[in-house]
Amino acid sequence: MAICAIELNDYQLTLFEQDGHGQPLLTQQLGYALVDQDHVSFGSEAYKHAKASPENTYYHYWHRLGYEQINSSNASVRHFADLAYLQLQNLVSQAKACSQVVFIVPSHFSTQQLALLLGIAQSCQLEVIALVNSAVLSYEPSNSLHYDYYDIGLHSYEHSQLAVDGNITLRQSSQYTEKGIADLYSHLAAWLNQLFINQCRFDAFHLANHEQALYLQIATMLRKADSKYLLSIGDITIEVELRDLNNQISLFFNELIEQINQACEPVVMSQRFAAILSGLPINSRIQCHQPASNYQRVVALKDHLAQHYLNDDIQALTLVTSLPCPDTKTRPTEAANRARIVQQSCDNISAQIQCHGFAYPLDCKTAYLNANRQQPVSRTRNQHSAACLTYREGNYFVTQLNSTPVLINQQQLHQSPALIAGDTIQLPEHHYKFNFINVQQEF
Repeated sequence: MAICAIELNDYQLTLFEQDGHGQPLLTQQLGYALVDQDHVSFGSEAYKHAKASPENTYYHYWHRLGYEQINSSNASVRHFADLAYLQLQNLVSQAKACSQVVFIVPSHFSTQQLALLLGIAQSCQLEVIALVNSAVLSYEPSNSLHYDYYDIGLHSYEHSQLAVDGNITLRQSSQYTEKGIADLYSHLAAWLNQLFINQCRFDAFHLANHEQALYLQIATMLRKADSKYLLSIGDITIEVELRDLNNQISLFFNELIEQINQACEPVVMSQRFAAILSGLPINSRIQCHQPASNYQRVVALKDHLAQHYLNDDIQALTLVTSLPCPDTKTRPTEAANRARIVQQSCDNISAQIQCHGFAYPLDCKTAYLNANRQQPVSRTRNQHSAACLTYREGNYFVTQLNSTPVLINQQQLHQSPALIAGDTIQLPEHHYKFNFINVQQEF
């Protein structure tokens, strides 16, 4: 029996199934609902009325999935769970055949929300095979034993940290509220409205239909298909350049950009998030994760996933946060085995990095190795930084940051190995040599 996957992101629901040639087929729907007395519409149709008819438009119901009551003229809609049920039913009705399903969910879903989701799925006559955390499907082949994954929703973005050691395992996840797509739209709308005021003495927020027209054109701008855009509201027009749009996006995501610039691990990002950041300098640090690969992994791991869900005991449901690595080359490698052996605690050992006769103490914060004689070791990354040292689970790991060659014990760095006392790190192009040492503390 063909299996479907449904990704629940509060910005956009995605249903995956196979087409007639066995290739992934995607059906997507925005997480917006427009409710009137006799009808409920979803997706783009609802979004078109979000500003013009705010009292009848809802877009928090997936993010705050639950029995939160709402005032509605429609007898079928009394709380957010009703809207979630109606949209899921609407989405599934568009599939060719969808009876067995894997739900792909964000990290912020609580156990209560997952249980409610299962009840909604049962009402839609869906057989749930598994609930899978979206981050563990995000793997992109690399030689690293860890990576960071970013995804964005309507009201927040998430940063997930994952480990790669035979399995892809979620280690930690953080949610950044008021930094979602809805918040970005509000930021850009305020900026564009100020341009209308400054250039044309026209306030686009004065009338709801004008504000709606502005928001619809923001969606077009974010596709970034042109270098310039003409924004028109009625007979008022302004010109906006793509570089100015990107500057505003950089300003809005300044904390995220700093996070990625400081990251020592590979950075993988969902396609919807990477598309927003396209054209920014930070884009070169990002590996884009295509949504279709989520479904390909689900199909390949159908039997494995089925073992993580108990159909007969809803209280014993398990959210899948670890999956076998699809890249057989990324198994416990020499670097990984070495890391297991090292397991030295920093409770009783003081680690230091030695260069040019000076020893620099290390702690749990990232340290950067620089091709700069005046500051060979620093706490912040700069133009001279070639590698960084990060602390994880009692060990220090070295990561190459750019094209500058880095050698570990005279061997080219390919992985992020755990350092052992006596290891040397070299930047041969600059004739720099760093020694990793451990100094026993006094009793």
